[in-house]
Formats: sequence, C-alpha cells, structure tokens
Amino acid sequence: MAKVSTRGFKVPGLWDRGSRGYWYKFKRNSEVFQGSLETKDLQTAIERLEHRKSIAGRMSDRTEIHLAMEDYIKWRRERDTMAERTEESVRYHTARFIRYSGLNCLTEISLGELERFYRHLQSCVSEHTAQKYINSVKGLLRWSTEQRRIPFNPSSELQMARLRTSYKSRYCTRSQQAKIFEACRREDLMFVLLCGFHCGLRVGEIVECRPEWFDLNGGTNGVLTMVPSETWVPKDREQRSIPLSKEFRSFLDNYGLREPYMLKPKVKPGKWRYRYDPRSPFKNCVKSVDLGWVGFHTMRHTFASRLVSANVSVYKVATWLGDDVRVVQRHYGHLQPDAGDIEKGL
Repeated sequence: MAKVSTRGFKVPGLWDRGSRGYWYKFKRNSEVFQGSLETKDLQTAIERLEHRKSIAGRMSDRTEIHLAMEDYIKWRRERDTMAERTEESVRYHTARFIRYSGLNCLTEISLGELERFYRHLQSCVSEHTAQKYINSVKGLLRWSTEQRRIPFNPSSELQMARLRTSYKSRYCTRSQQAKIFEACRREDLMFVLLCGFHCGLRVGEIVECRPEWFDLNGGTNGVLTMVPSETWVPKDREQRSIPLSKEFRSFLDNYGLREPYMLKPKVKPGKWRYRYDPRSPFKNCVKSVDLGWVGFHTMRHTFASRLVSANVSVYKVATWLGDDVRVVQRHYGHLQPDAGDIEKGL
C-alpha cells in the first residue's frame, strides 16, 4: 500500500490501495482512525479525508453511545449471557461505528446512518465480518429500546445480504484430513492440526495451550485438561478434559512439553487477541492440497461430526467441545448418537 503523492508532495494519512481505492489512517488523541474512503478518485478522497478528520476533531472521548454500550455489556455480563471475547468485539465494533458516523447520542442513530456504515464495511471487509459489526450495534440498539433509552429501534428495518452459510456445515473426510497432514512440513503446524482435528480446540485455545494441561499418564493415551487462569479463560469459562488419541500422544512423545506455551513458546502476549497468529502457515498448507475452504473451525466441526457419526454420544462430544448439549444435539443429533470412544472418529 503506497502513500499518495501528487505533484511532488505527499498527502498525509491518505493511501492508494490500487483496485480497492483510497484508504485513510490518522491519529487523534491517541486513537487511530482508519478505513476505506470508498472512491478511486484522488480529489474526492482528499475531501472525504478532511471530512473524517473534522468528525474526529469534534468527537469527545466518552459519548453517550459509549456509556450506553458499557451499560449494555454490564447488563448482559450480570446475566451471564455474554462471553469475555464477545465483550471485546462489541466494544470494538461499536467504537468503529462511532468513529465512522461521528455521532454522540443514541437518538441520533438513524436507519440511513446504519445503512451507510454497512456499505462502508462491505467495501473493506468480508460480508460475514460486516454483518458481525452491524449485529453488535443492532444488539445495543435493541437493548436500548427495551430499556426505553430510545423510543424505537432504527436497526429493525435494516436489510442485509443473505449469508452463504453452507461452508459452516462442511467438514473434512478422512482422505481430505490425511492430505492436509501429509502436506504439513512443520512440527508447530502439526501441533495445531492435532489440537483441532483430534481434540476439537478453538484457535484461541490452541495458541494458549500450556504444558501443565497435558497429563501423559492419565487415561489410555493421556489427557488434555484446559484450566482457566487469571490471564486466560476458555469461551465457556470452565475447565474441560479431552482424552488424547494415539496419534496425538505419539506426536507429543517427540514434540515434548514446552514452556511456557506448547506453541511458539518464545512469542509473548501482545495487543492482538491471540498471542500468536497461525493463520498464514495453516492457510498455505490447506491451499497446497486444494482445500482452501478449510479453516480453524472446520477442524473443530470435523472432530464433532465424525465422532457423532461414529456413534459417540452427543453428551460426551459436548463435554469434550465445551458446548451445551443442546447446541451439539441441534447440530449433530441427526447422526444417531450412541456409546463410543475418542478413536472412532479419527
């Protein structure tokens, strides 16, 4: 991405992203503002950049919308209906809406402002991500209406594109999984694959794996027990144990138990949500065998789908996944659950 230069001078905060048009990035009061200007015309981009800067200059650090958002999060947290990770997402998504719109009050939010923000998101992120942002704002507005902070919900009439969700139901066959394992040439990536395909761990759980979680003397082949700590808790906020497969145990005998983290132990936690980002090597691996549609959650979905289809009980699978039995029943119940063990689905 190149900074824009015209007639020998650079335009501070303006960037040319080629086919994606002009983008902006600048800082006000220690807060970074960035995004697409939704144009490929230089003059229009400069005008919109100045408009964005003027909005940022008028914004206060804590608007009424910010305060309402914190009340909304607190209300849901008290009722245990919002995970810590979701709190972070709601804050980030709502803050981006405030920065983009320049609004301060809940009553200023209109259907038109929401539609404009939605179109902006569609120009710079995937449709799925755009709808995540919008749904965070919609949740705040719905709650604000129920609490009578605003007279009506302006997001109730917002129309969004229909998501193609078929990929969520896809999972790897044994031959596809074997291709991925065959293509893997890195032991750290193999650890990721085994955690996902053989234990059903989420990506955040894989990155946070600690050596003390692995009891190689427990069960038949060993047991992985995720334990919440002061610095990290799983999505379900509870400890859970998963028996290790023979293949995973054999791998660990050579890989060893590494301190302080099993994956990339020298990488320390930073500002990003995850301590380490394994996306690049993972994507390169699955694309090399023409399985680019496979993602981290595909491994978890494969783990559950194949176990249930192999007659492992829904209750047992739910325990290993850290999900509610009703959730697992809804997604996998049609696969005829019965008794079984961890090896049947691998």
